[in-house]
Amino acid sequence: MAEEEMSESTCARLEEAMRGMLESSERRRREYASREPERRALYASMDRDIEEAARNYAELEKSWIFQV
Repeated sequence: MAEEEMSESTCARLEEAMRGMLESSERRRREYASREPERRALYASMDRDIEEAARNYAELEKSWIFQV
């Protein structure tokens, strides 16, 4: 009888631990998804900065500084 109680207790603890892990994982997934628009805006901003830097460099190449 003690073994059955211990097994049920062990199963209950394992089940609770698994439920906690699932809830934690779901919270992290929702948190990560909520930051997606912010992340996309940041990447778009970085892309614009890179494009602007490339245009500026192209203009510099045309200038007298690089003419030899």
